[in-house]
Order: sequence, then C-alpha cells, then structure tokens
Amino acid sequence: MNNSLLNINILDHPTRQTMTVFFFTEKAHSDYFKELLTERKISFEFEIDEESGKLYFGIENRHFSAVQKLNYLVFARFRKPFIESRIFKYTLIATTVIIVTLALIGYLVS
Repeated sequence: MNNSLLNINILDHPTRQTMTVFFFTEKAHSDYFKELLTERKISFEFEIDEESGKLYFGIENRHFSAVQKLNYLVFARFRKPFIESRIFKYTLIATTVIIVTLALIGYLVS
C-alpha cells in the first residue's frame, strides 16, 4: 500500500496498526496540511523529528481516504510546473505544431 509512487510520503505507524503516518520535509507543506486537517476537523498527532527535520502526522485509518486526498492537494499546491520557462514552453508547442503540420502535408501530398 505505501510503496506506491503516489504515496511517497505515507508510512505505516510503527507502533499502532490503527494509524497511518504522513510526513513532510518542508514546513510550508506541513503547515498547509495541518490547516486542511483542522478545517475538516480531522484529529491528528503531530511530531517533529529533530535529526531528519521531517514533520510527521499520525492519522487514524478510518480517515485515510479523505486525508490522502488532502495530501494530494498539498502536493498540487506546491508543485512546480513541468516546464518552467515560458519561452521554452511556447517554443516546444510551436515546434510540435509545425512538425504535425508538416507530417499532415506530407501525408496528403503522397
């Protein structure tokens, strides 16, 4: 369950089978996750690992599907664009349109 590519920050609780652990390495992500949990009145345990700097949230398994969606919202809010440079983005789109147009012209001519 927790080894999936989409669940990179989800672990089984080390001592309580009724809980799942969500962790973040950046405080901004953690703060937004905490805000979302509080808004939806989902109880959680919070802990900071001083050595690694990870911020852990213990969530009861009965809330797992709802909290997993909140976890995706956190990553969606803080994700970087696939192509950050506007110039490169539009150059790539224009190049693709030109290649497809040339391919269609070549197909129609032959």
